[in-house]
Amino acid sequence: FGEGSGLWSNETYAKNEEVAELNAKGKETLIKTIEIVPLCSDAWVLLGCTEHDVLLKQHCFSRAAQIDQNINAWANLSSLYFEAGEDGEAYESLNKLQSRVDHPVTWIVLGLLREKMFAAETNVEAEREMRAISEAADAFYSSLETTSLLEALA
Repeated sequence: FGEGSGLWSNETYAKNEEVAELNAKGKETLIKTIEIVPLCSDAWVLLGCTEHDVLLKQHCFSRAAQIDQNINAWANLSSLYFEAGEDGEAYESLNKLQSRVDHPVTWIVLGLLREKMFAAETNVEAEREMRAISEAADAFYSSLETTSLLEALA
């Protein structure tokens, strides 16, 4: 996932002066729109997309979801929470989104969450296997030491 409506990274915004300028103008316009019509949830969602600060993004998307359960707000919140590693909140946002519409972001973020969960389970299994191999090696070396001691006693 990237950010903003074009899925561009922060680096792209920072490097391209024209994009940064257009983003700033759009942000100003959206703030004026929200001052005039504070209950326009789409303006809140778009404002969140222009933000680079994660907390401000969250605030904008949450405000839009609070106003009228805006599906784009829930989609952006689920992506934002996934990127932040807040899996519980991502699942909660996905549930809210899925209860309203079958949105592509639902399946994308859900797939990423499941992939992350599988990777974590795989890492736990690999650690368990390495621990078993290490314990087996320790037991083998202990048996070699014990054998030499037993031979010395005989």
